[in-house]
Amino acid sequence: MDANEWMDGCAGVKAQAQAPASGPREGNVSRSGDVLYLDADRLASKADPDRPLRRNRPDGLGIMNWFVRRLSAYLATEKGQALREKTVKSIMELAARPEKSVANKMLHRLLGTDSKGYTHVHVIPLDIDLTDCSQTVIVPYDLIVAELKDARDIAIMNFCVCRKTMKCSSHPRDFGCIFTGVGARRVVELGVARKASLEEAVAHVDRAAELGLMGAADFIEGEQAVWGLKNSEMNECRMICFCCECCCVALNTLKASTRDVSRRFTPVGWTAVVDLEKCTGCRACARHCPQKCISFGSDGFRITEQDACLGCGFCKRACRFGAVSIRQTMPMRASLNEYYLQEARIDDGHVHAPAVHAQRSQEGGEGAGAGVAESRGGACTN
Repeated sequence: MDANEWMDGCAGVKAQAQAPASGPREGNVSRSGDVLYLDADRLASKADPDRPLRRNRPDGLGIMNWFVRRLSAYLATEKGQALREKTVKSIMELAARPEKSVANKMLHRLLGTDSKGYTHVHVIPLDIDLTDCSQTVIVPYDLIVAELKDARDIAIMNFCVCRKTMKCSSHPRDFGCIFTGVGARRVVELGVARKASLEEAVAHVDRAAELGLMGAADFIEGEQAVWGLKNSEMNECRMICFCCECCCVALNTLKASTRDVSRRFTPVGWTAVVDLEKCTGCRACARHCPQKCISFGSDGFRITEQDACLGCGFCKRACRFGAVSIRQTMPMRASLNEYYLQEARIDDGHVHAPAVHAQRSQEGGEGAGAGVAESRGGACTN
């Protein structure tokens, strides 16, 4: 916390004493941060039913496949790592350039975040707030566990590309993301990841929550060149990242992007809500929001644009007054595959089981992850 944040906070505390006892709410969220109902209309607005499903490009003569295989093999070497790190830094620099610049347009075409691309990131908060400990509720954590149970192959990266590149000092650089399916097999083949069991992968997710990292289910078209995936394999490429605010390339690209790009980032039903009785109007939260969806009303108190909020939780961690919670504000889809299908328009061609509460897995004796969702839910408020 810097001196300006502290002074702003002190000013906010003074203003809080004069706050009106009642006031406008944020959609389906009351002034005290209670969720009045789950907004099904907002969930429906995230879907894109009129857009055609993504189709893999044909392998053809295999020239593209040969090129990306060779490139990915080089990037996995010691010399190639220097090129990869330089590329990551360049992406962050190019993203900050004016939207209409040639460099910016080329970047978004490469990443698949332009109008033709299908890149999509589903934010999966691991630090959430439950309002009733006795309620059996599906939480974001359960979506990840269900995805891992469905996976034919699982691999855990030996390092985080973003944290390693940016030389992160806040979180372990050797704590990497999880690949499933064809991507898992490829990163193991490249020697940059290790094959993992379901139990090991679930324990990795638990550790990510302990480290305060944000979960994200990604489909990034630009990853094809990095990992050397064939054209015909891309729809099956799925990964679960564990992101920190300071180093994540995707989040830092998002901060410098317009809403046309930021619509590629969506929540899984959980977003930030604010108790205005605790909010001091210090604005520390706004400095940490990658979506720029936090503003302040004429009374000086926070307003969250729920339509844009991702539920990443960075504002929650920035608030030293405990005014921010991550709660379910929309219905959740049955599985991560449903999010990919309805919002990203990507179908991997496999059958996926719906997510279930981890407690049910324990009662049914179904392996790893049993009983973990409650601990991931954070402290209950009731």
